[in-house]
Amino acid sequence: AEELRHWDTITHRAASQSLPASLPVLVVTAGSPVPGSADFSHLVEPLHREIAARFDHGHHVVMEEADHFSILMDRRQAEQLTRHIRAWE
Repeated sequence: AEELRHWDTITHRAASQSLPASLPVLVVTAGSPVPGSADFSHLVEPLHREIAARFDHGHHVVMEEADHFSILMDRRQAEQLTRHIRAWE
């Protein structure tokens, strides 16, 4: 909930970043809501696609089974995330 209170500030900061378009960027979206939380994927995923599209070598992937926490805390999902990162390198 705390994150959502600052959502406008977070998205404004992300949108105002001036990084070189040539920077290789991998944007990973956790595709599932945190259990017991509202599903904000209809807001987050388009923003993530937009961020990846800003870069010549931007790439966006969605990990459908992962949520905001499990993407790192669940061993199987963290290993999948690692595979995405290594494939991108």
